[in-house]
Amino acid sequence: MQKLVLIFSFLLSFLFLSQGAAAQEGTVFGEDDRVPVADTTAAPYNAICKLKITYQNGTTGDGTGFLYGPGLLATAGHCLYDTSYGRGGQVASVTVYPGLNAEGAPFGSRELRKDNAGFYLPERWKQDRDWRSDYGVIAFFEPFEEVQPLQLADWETYPDSALAGTEALIAGYDGAMQSPLLAHGMLSLVREDDLLYRLDISHGQSGAPILDLQSRVIGIQNYGANVGFAAGEMPYNSGARMNRTLSEFLLGVKNISSPS
Repeated sequence: MQKLVLIFSFLLSFLFLSQGAAAQEGTVFGEDDRVPVADTTAAPYNAICKLKITYQNGTTGDGTGFLYGPGLLATAGHCLYDTSYGRGGQVASVTVYPGLNAEGAPFGSRELRKDNAGFYLPERWKQDRDWRSDYGVIAFFEPFEEVQPLQLADWETYPDSALAGTEALIAGYDGAMQSPLLAHGMLSLVREDDLLYRLDISHGQSGAPILDLQSRVIGIQNYGANVGFAAGEMPYNSGARMNRTLSEFLLGVKNISSPS
């Protein structure tokens, strides 16, 4: 009987990952030790953006993204392309608020749609919901001039041995909060395509940057601890690792002169 339960748990976890289902919310481990970001107008936090997402069926959702170049916003793939709950695949629009806080939007906002921005996603995410490709970029013409974009970490300087046990920061917008919440702690496991950690994450923080202590992006938050772990396994939140594949994707979009 126990063996059947383990098999069922594994199959259920695999289904969540392969379908990109709505189990992508993060997990808080015990007492929530995140703290609100004190000043969202200062770097690096001014480059972290609240996302208000409108799907093709008219429903709405929340997410987080980050600016890594003028007019370039990176986030989780499922914040830009989601077929669950009849959402229709590519989102209808994303409204971006850099540095949003309880007092308002210090840098304004942009409502981005197919007619005024380019939406870039790996085919492996769009076609197969491959969790290893759960990231995307929006390129747009009117950058936020006062915001300093985040720097991407050089993946070649971060092999497994350098990343393992690294201190990391994750700042993202909980769906219920106007200001970003900051988690700080150690990476628990480093795998070829993702980073695993027990830093607290909640719904709305998908797409948040995972930063090293020099504020360089080493990954993108994707999944909660209810995804991809069989019964009895230690659960972790997880995010796409800044490896060669992710780096080349982000820099490839950056090298495109205009959205299409």
